[in-house]
Amino acid sequence: MKHILLALLMLVGMSVAGCRVEQTQEGELPSIDVEVEEWEVPEVDVDADPGALPEFEVEPLDVDTEVRDVEIEVPSVEIEMQEQTIPVPEVVMEYLGEEEAAAEEEVVAEEEAEVEAP
Repeated sequence: MKHILLALLMLVGMSVAGCRVEQTQEGELPSIDVEVEEWEVPEVDVDADPGALPEFEVEPLDVDTEVRDVEIEVPSVEIEMQEQTIPVPEVVMEYLGEEEAAAEEEVVAEEEAEVEAP
């Protein structure tokens, strides 16, 4: 199982890292032209041309997976099953009647009061 997981991780890594990427257009920052008159509260005139993101052409690898048989040594394990009794947790849920629910709320309120006391 460990070897299969390792092989899958290697395959995914090769498929991600095995792409050919070519930049087809340079990126460009926006050009901004600002005109301000000196020594006065600026009255600003801004002209801006939008920038451009670079463009890329990506050619992914074509990856095919194949299975081949390989002979390896594996341990032979014999398991002897025995029946044993062990304690396991059990959750029992019941709806409380009105009187039991009121009594349960009083117990919880008393426990909270004891916890809050210094």
